[in-house]
Amino acid sequence: MEKTKVTGNCRTKTQNSKMTLLGAIESVVEGAKDSQLCDQFFIKCKAELKFLADSYGITPRQAALFCACMERGPRRIDFDDLASFLDLNTIRILSYGSDIDALVHRRLLRYRDASDEDSFDVPAIVVKSLKHNEVYQLPKRTGLDAGSMLEYMNMWFEDLNDDAVSTHELLDEMTAMIEENPQVALANELGNMMSVRLVQLEKAISSISVTESGMMTHVSSVHWLKAFLAITFVPSGMKPDPLFVILYPFFIILIFLT
Repeated sequence: MEKTKVTGNCRTKTQNSKMTLLGAIESVVEGAKDSQLCDQFFIKCKAELKFLADSYGITPRQAALFCACMERGPRRIDFDDLASFLDLNTIRILSYGSDIDALVHRRLLRYRDASDEDSFDVPAIVVKSLKHNEVYQLPKRTGLDAGSMLEYMNMWFEDLNDDAVSTHELLDEMTAMIEENPQVALANELGNMMSVRLVQLEKAISSISVTESGMMTHVSSVHWLKAFLAITFVPSGMKPDPLFVILYPFFIILIFLT
């Protein structure tokens, strides 16, 4: 039978207008320990959870899980850590997987390995923001200029290097960034170039196949297309642009990783 008691109490010392992020997290941590996230816990910590949920744009339950991750981490947290801290069995804690996914999407958590999603950590930039009582804001993907586009790309490539995202996620994000920033000349040029070549080349190589270990294996035309684009990425007639030279390696890596 599920427990209904809470071993710790949330301590609201000030009004919400004066509440700090770390103060609210500390109070939630005290209330959440061994609570099994029962109804009584959410009642006692209502003010703090609402403050955190409103600040970060998440749900109260996700706020509670984020606080637990802060306490058990901020590095190398897994579901066993959360189960132990909250006094939950394995099946119950796994049922909160969608909430963990939401926190990852909000970039308050980051998977340590995108291939299995068993462990996660709190990104250093989130912890740094908390030290200054600042809400970490999601980096914007639209309305970028050339400099902020580079910063955005660098952030995602760092996640890829740390195995926090898959290559497919990275490619989808970079493609969306190009499409959503037509005001940047380079992004617009790359987007137009790639869309035109997709139409022209997919038809020509869609039926290519190779023999491997005596078996006929169909090769995705997309991979041939990307190999072709890697060789002929700089369109003829395009004036050399220092920014393009900087961006070029990023796109070559994207092409061969997927």
